[in-house]
Amino acid sequence: MTKKQYKEYLDSVSRYSTYQEKEACLLSLNPDFDDPIEYAETLGITPKPSNNLEAIAMIFKSREKSVDEFISITLKCEHCDLTTIYGIPIKSLFFNEDEDNCIDESIPVKLYEEPFEIEKEGYNIDDLSIEEFSKLEEKILKNNKLIFSLTTDVTCKKCRLNNKISINYKDIISKFTIKNIYEQYLDITQFTHMNKSDVDKLPPFEREIFINLIQDREDKKEQG
Repeated sequence: MTKKQYKEYLDSVSRYSTYQEKEACLLSLNPDFDDPIEYAETLGITPKPSNNLEAIAMIFKSREKSVDEFISITLKCEHCDLTTIYGIPIKSLFFNEDEDNCIDESIPVKLYEEPFEIEKEGYNIDDLSIEEFSKLEEKILKNNKLIFSLTTDVTCKKCRLNNKISINYKDIISKFTIKNIYEQYLDITQFTHMNKSDVDKLPPFEREIFINLIQDREDKKEQG
Protein backbone atom coordinates (compact mmCIF):
# COMPACT_ATOMS: atom_id res chain seq x y z
CA MET A 1 0.00 0.00 0.00
CA THR A 2 1.37 3.39 -0.98
CA LYS A 3 1.15 6.55 1.12
CA LYS A 4 -1.65 7.88 -1.10
CA GLN A 5 -3.63 4.65 -0.77
CA TYR A 6 -3.21 4.58 3.00
CA LYS A 7 -4.29 8.22 3.29
CA GLU A 8 -7.43 7.34 1.31
CA TYR A 9 -7.96 4.27 3.52
CA LEU A 10 -7.86 6.36 6.70
CA ASP A 11 -10.00 9.06 5.10
CA SER A 12 -12.66 6.44 4.31
CA VAL A 13 -13.39 5.84 8.01
CA SER A 14 -17.10 6.08 8.84
CA ARG A 15 -18.66 8.60 11.22
CA TYR A 16 -20.50 7.57 14.38
CA SER A 17 -23.98 8.37 15.67
CA THR A 18 -25.21 10.01 18.86
CA TYR A 19 -26.09 6.56 20.23
CA GLN A 20 -22.58 5.24 19.52
CA GLU A 21 -21.02 8.39 20.96
CA LYS A 22 -23.02 7.91 24.17
CA GLU A 23 -22.10 4.22 24.46
CA ALA A 24 -18.40 5.00 23.96
CA CYS A 25 -18.55 7.76 26.58
CA LEU A 26 -20.09 5.31 29.05
CA LEU A 27 -17.36 2.78 28.24
CA SER A 28 -14.62 5.36 28.86
CA LEU A 29 -15.93 6.03 32.37
CA ASN A 30 -14.29 2.75 33.41
CA PRO A 31 -10.75 3.80 34.45
CA ASP A 32 -9.42 0.28 33.78
CA PHE A 33 -10.67 0.15 30.22
CA ASP A 34 -8.05 0.51 27.50
CA ASP A 35 -8.94 -1.45 24.38
CA PRO A 36 -8.88 0.75 21.26
CA ILE A 37 -10.27 -1.98 18.99
CA GLU A 38 -13.30 -2.56 21.26
CA TYR A 39 -13.73 1.20 21.47
CA ALA A 40 -13.70 1.47 17.68
CA GLU A 41 -16.27 -1.36 17.51
CA THR A 42 -18.49 0.48 20.01
CA LEU A 43 -18.35 3.53 17.73
CA GLY A 44 -19.24 1.34 14.75
CA ILE A 45 -16.12 2.41 12.91
CA THR A 46 -15.46 0.86 9.53
CA PRO A 47 -13.24 -0.38 7.97
CA LYS A 48 -12.20 -2.62 10.87
CA PRO A 49 -8.73 -1.71 12.24
CA SER A 50 -6.02 -4.38 12.17
CA ASN A 51 -4.30 -3.40 15.43
CA ASN A 52 -4.56 -1.03 18.40
CA LEU A 53 -2.50 1.77 16.83
CA GLU A 54 -4.59 1.77 13.69
CA ALA A 55 -7.77 1.67 15.81
CA ILE A 56 -6.70 4.84 17.64
CA ALA A 57 -5.93 6.60 14.33
CA MET A 58 -9.36 5.59 13.00
CA ILE A 59 -11.07 6.84 16.17
CA PHE A 60 -9.51 10.27 15.60
CA LYS A 61 -10.50 10.26 11.92
CA SER A 62 -14.07 9.27 12.81
CA ARG A 63 -14.19 11.97 15.47
CA GLU A 64 -13.11 14.52 12.87
CA LYS A 65 -16.09 13.56 10.70
CA SER A 66 -18.62 13.06 13.51
CA VAL A 67 -18.02 15.94 15.93
CA ASP A 68 -15.54 18.61 14.87
CA GLU A 69 -12.24 19.03 13.05
CA PHE A 70 -10.66 20.51 16.20
CA ILE A 71 -10.01 19.07 19.66
CA SER A 72 -10.06 21.47 22.62
CA ILE A 73 -7.23 20.75 25.08
CA THR A 74 -6.67 22.61 28.34
CA LEU A 75 -2.98 22.85 29.16
CA LYS A 76 -0.94 24.47 31.93
CA CYS A 77 2.32 25.76 30.46
CA GLU A 78 5.30 23.97 31.97
CA HIS A 79 7.38 27.14 31.65
CA CYS A 80 5.16 29.96 32.96
CA ASP A 81 2.13 28.13 34.47
CA LEU A 82 -0.41 29.90 32.24
CA THR A 83 -3.49 27.71 31.72
CA THR A 84 -4.89 27.98 28.20
CA ILE A 85 -7.39 26.15 26.00
CA TYR A 86 -5.86 25.14 22.67
CA GLY A 87 -7.71 24.06 19.54
CA ILE A 88 -5.75 21.19 17.99
CA PRO A 89 -6.63 20.41 14.34
CA ILE A 90 -7.04 16.64 14.01
CA LYS A 91 -5.44 16.82 10.56
CA SER A 92 -2.24 18.07 12.19
CA LEU A 93 -1.80 14.65 13.87
CA PHE A 94 -1.62 12.82 10.51
CA PHE A 95 1.14 12.61 7.89
CA ASN A 96 3.47 15.19 9.40
CA GLU A 97 6.56 15.06 7.24
CA ASP A 98 8.92 17.17 5.18
CA GLU A 99 11.44 16.54 2.43
CA ASP A 100 14.20 15.63 4.89
CA ASN A 101 11.97 13.44 7.06
CA CYS A 102 9.63 11.56 4.75
CA ILE A 103 7.94 8.17 4.89
CA ASP A 104 10.07 5.24 3.73
CA GLU A 105 7.97 3.42 1.14
CA SER A 106 10.46 0.54 0.84
CA ILE A 107 8.09 -1.23 3.26
CA PRO A 108 4.28 -1.23 2.86
CA VAL A 109 2.95 2.07 4.22
CA LYS A 110 0.68 1.39 7.18
CA LEU A 111 0.54 1.66 10.97
CA TYR A 112 2.19 -1.40 12.53
CA GLU A 113 2.44 -2.44 16.17
CA GLU A 114 5.19 -4.95 15.42
CA PRO A 115 7.31 -5.94 12.40
CA PHE A 116 5.65 -9.37 12.05
CA GLU A 117 2.46 -7.65 10.95
CA ILE A 118 4.23 -6.85 7.68
CA GLU A 119 4.00 -10.55 6.78
CA LYS A 120 0.25 -10.02 6.39
CA GLU A 121 1.12 -7.60 3.59
CA GLY A 122 3.11 -10.30 1.80
CA TYR A 123 6.46 -8.90 2.97
CA ASN A 124 8.91 -11.72 3.77
CA ILE A 125 11.00 -11.14 6.91
CA ASP A 126 11.98 -14.77 7.61
CA ASP A 127 15.42 -14.45 6.05
CA LEU A 128 16.42 -11.16 7.67
CA SER A 129 19.47 -11.07 9.92
CA ILE A 130 19.17 -9.63 13.43
CA GLU A 131 20.73 -6.38 12.21
CA GLU A 132 18.36 -6.16 9.23
CA PHE A 133 15.39 -6.91 11.46
CA SER A 134 16.44 -4.13 13.86
CA LYS A 135 16.71 -1.66 10.98
CA LEU A 136 13.24 -2.71 9.84
CA GLU A 137 11.88 -2.03 13.34
CA GLU A 138 13.44 1.44 13.23
CA LYS A 139 11.88 2.15 9.83
CA ILE A 140 8.45 1.04 11.05
CA LEU A 141 8.68 3.18 14.18
CA LYS A 142 9.74 6.21 12.13
CA ASN A 143 6.97 5.64 9.57
CA ASN A 144 4.35 5.27 12.31
CA LYS A 145 5.32 8.62 13.83
CA LEU A 146 5.14 10.31 10.43
CA ILE A 147 1.75 8.76 9.59
CA PHE A 148 0.04 9.44 12.93
CA SER A 149 1.11 10.87 16.27
CA LEU A 150 -0.80 11.40 19.53
CA THR A 151 1.77 13.99 20.58
CA THR A 152 1.87 17.53 19.23
CA ASP A 153 3.54 20.83 20.10
CA VAL A 154 1.73 24.03 21.09
CA THR A 155 3.21 27.46 21.72
CA CYS A 156 2.32 29.20 24.96
CA LYS A 157 0.48 32.47 24.29
CA LYS A 158 2.32 34.19 27.14
CA CYS A 159 5.95 33.03 27.16
CA ARG A 160 5.99 31.78 23.51
CA LEU A 161 7.75 28.56 24.48
CA ASN A 162 6.73 25.11 23.22
CA ASN A 163 4.81 22.53 25.23
CA LYS A 164 4.17 18.94 24.20
CA ILE A 165 0.58 17.67 24.41
CA SER A 166 -0.25 13.97 24.46
CA ILE A 167 -3.89 13.25 23.56
CA ASN A 168 -5.84 10.26 24.92
CA TYR A 169 -8.28 8.74 22.41
CA LYS A 170 -10.91 8.25 25.16
CA ASP A 171 -10.98 11.99 25.92
CA ILE A 172 -11.86 13.23 22.44
CA ILE A 173 -15.00 11.32 21.45
CA SER A 174 -17.47 14.00 22.52
CA LYS A 175 -17.54 17.70 23.36
CA PHE A 176 -20.10 16.90 26.05
CA THR A 177 -20.54 14.87 29.23
CA ILE A 178 -23.10 12.07 29.48
CA LYS A 179 -25.34 14.44 31.46
CA ASN A 180 -25.09 17.08 28.71
CA ILE A 181 -26.03 14.52 26.05
CA TYR A 182 -29.16 13.47 27.96
CA GLU A 183 -30.08 17.12 28.45
CA GLN A 184 -29.80 17.56 24.69
CA TYR A 185 -32.07 14.54 24.16
CA LEU A 186 -34.65 16.25 26.35
CA ASP A 187 -34.36 19.61 24.59
CA ILE A 188 -34.60 18.20 21.08
CA THR A 189 -37.55 15.91 21.82
CA GLN A 190 -39.31 18.74 23.69
CA PHE A 191 -38.86 21.44 21.06
CA THR A 192 -39.01 19.41 17.82
CA HIS A 193 -41.08 16.56 16.38
CA MET A 194 -38.16 14.11 16.82
CA ASN A 195 -38.12 11.29 19.37
CA LYS A 196 -35.12 9.73 21.14
CA SER A 197 -34.60 7.15 18.38
CA ASP A 198 -34.38 9.95 15.83
CA VAL A 199 -31.77 11.75 17.92
CA ASP A 200 -29.83 8.48 18.38
CA LYS A 201 -29.34 8.30 14.61
CA LEU A 202 -27.93 11.82 14.29
CA PRO A 203 -24.16 12.30 14.11
CA PRO A 204 -23.05 14.44 17.07
CA PHE A 205 -22.37 17.53 14.93
CA GLU A 206 -25.97 17.50 13.63
CA ARG A 207 -27.32 17.13 17.16
CA GLU A 208 -25.29 20.18 18.17
CA ILE A 209 -26.72 22.15 15.22
CA PHE A 210 -30.26 21.34 16.41
CA ILE A 211 -29.39 22.41 19.95
CA ASN A 212 -27.96 25.72 18.71
CA LEU A 213 -31.04 26.37 16.56
CA ILE A 214 -33.35 25.65 19.49
CA GLN A 215 -31.32 27.96 21.73
CA ASP A 216 -31.37 30.73 19.11
CA ARG A 217 -35.14 30.42 18.76
CA GLU A 218 -35.70 30.53 22.52
CA ASP A 219 -33.38 33.55 22.85
CA LYS A 220 -35.38 35.43 20.19
CA LYS A 221 -38.62 34.62 22.03
CA GLU A 222 -37.19 36.05 25.26
CA GLN A 223 -36.08 39.19 23.47
CA GLY A 224 -39.62 39.78 22.36
